[in-house]
Amino acid sequence: MSEPSPRDRPDSFGGRDRSRKVALGKRPPSPPPLRLVIAEDEPPARRRLRDLLNTDPRLQILAECVDGAEAVQAIEDGNPDLVLLDIEMPELDGFGVIERIGIDKMPTVVFVTAYDHHAVRAFDLHALDYVLKPFDEQRLFRAITRAWDQREALAERLHRLLEPSEGPPDSRRLVIRSAGSVHRLRPEDVEWVRARGNYAEIHAGDLVLLTRETLVRLQQRLGPGFLRIHRSLLVQIHRVVEVKALDGSNYQVRLQSGVEFVSSRTYRKQVQALRR
Repeated sequence: MSEPSPRDRPDSFGGRDRSRKVALGKRPPSPPPLRLVIAEDEPPARRRLRDLLNTDPRLQILAECVDGAEAVQAIEDGNPDLVLLDIEMPELDGFGVIERIGIDKMPTVVFVTAYDHHAVRAFDLHALDYVLKPFDEQRLFRAITRAWDQREALAERLHRLLEPSEGPPDSRRLVIRSAGSVHRLRPEDVEWVRARGNYAEIHAGDLVLLTRETLVRLQQRLGPGFLRIHRSLLVQIHRVVEVKALDGSNYQVRLQSGVEFVSSRTYRKQVQALRR
């Protein structure tokens, strides 16, 4: 008979398995330890987490990961009960780890973050557990206990945080992850977007966000109100105030904010349509 999955066990952190009958006079068996993975790229923070967790015999550290790729491997190989997941890590951040594993397959998560207003507000809003650097011992163990006790609701809460909202266009919110923060933008608030290698630079009023996403994918998410005028530029159609011909194939496009771009020949037909 195969051993039950850790996520199918009775509450083994902070509680006994009361589903078993224990013979009178005998001590009930100790529950198995809660198995954890630490995903934190900063050595001092990783060492602090390790030292705190090692003080509790109910916890077992399976792996310590220095980046997102290692975290994905450790989760797939070790099938941990819980992951202490840093939001901002090189190459693949904490949200990228969740996407690689899949929300529905992700172990229980306690996010690790330096203080950031947008990130903390998003976690509070969606009732997700997090700990702030530098780590406080009581807060850490309280977050682990709370996350484990409420683990059944984790997938639904992660979906609410990370998946784009559904609904009519005027009520949609675009979920953008940038520099370890989670932002929710209305598509109509985005004026223009520039491609920067594997990233996209989003301009929405005074807010500038750099997110790891292609321009093609971002245009699909933003919807039909956006137009490609250059292989590296995307503009909101309703923010275009002037289109001026420069020669037979290039146009100068001015937006409400005053910023101006020159379109490329490849997209001249799309830009010409704006002049009608």
